Amino acid sequence: MSKAVYLIGHGRVDAAIPVIVPPTMTMHWLGHLGDVANGLSYAFLSGTLTQELPNSGPGTAIIQHYLCGERADEDTVTDTKIKNFFDRQTAHPFGCVDPYVLYPRGKTNVSLSSIFAFLEMLSPTEDWHLYWTPCRGYIGQKNPYTSKFDKKQGAVIRELRINPEQTPALEDQGHQTVDAGFETIRLVAKSDQLAIRQQWRTELNPGQIRMGLGSPSRAIEQLLRV
Repeated sequence: MSKAVYLIGHGRVDAAIPVIVPPTMTMHWLGHLGDVANGLSYAFLSGTLTQELPNSGPGTAIIQHYLCGERADEDTVTDTKIKNFFDRQTAHPFGCVDPYVLYPRGKTNVSLSSIFAFLEMLSPTEDWHLYWTPCRGYIGQKNPYTSKFDKKQGAVIRELRINPEQTPALEDQGHQTVDAGFETIRLVAKSDQLAIRQQWRTELNPGQIRMGLGSPSRAIEQLLRV
């Protein structure tokens, strides 16, 4: 059975490093190569965005992508994305009943090639389908376009950026580039949500629970420290 893995965080691309997609992997893209992204992760994780660009199947030559973490292991941006993932009502691709989200911990960057190696280590025979949800801007360039989710059209559109900022270097804001592994990334299954919800609600009162407050990323770190 195919396994779907949704890659969340920030994204950057190094055009100088070639990568070959492994035999058991397929890469699915939401935004265009060279574009920064606006709203794609949230829309895809919630099930509002279901369309994608042509994928990169086994043996395809691509260029190196980096998945970059937030400011800390526990982060409100990550929390929102995980909640969207847990609350999604739209069917997941390929009929996958237990997909995953994968994200780097804190100020770390992990290469796509190291994510491939990590998943191959977990299961060398699994049919993995990876969904790249963040930016795909080239490092060090003022990438001119945004791949944006348009709510009215329910689709991704490209918009020209006005005075675009340069896509930062990997070491920006103290980030470190490391290989994907049990200490550097979190891989969370849809079926983990009951335990995670129970954990984050232990710190809330009934009113806060009704308001949908709570931190999934904090709960995940607490559970994995036990």
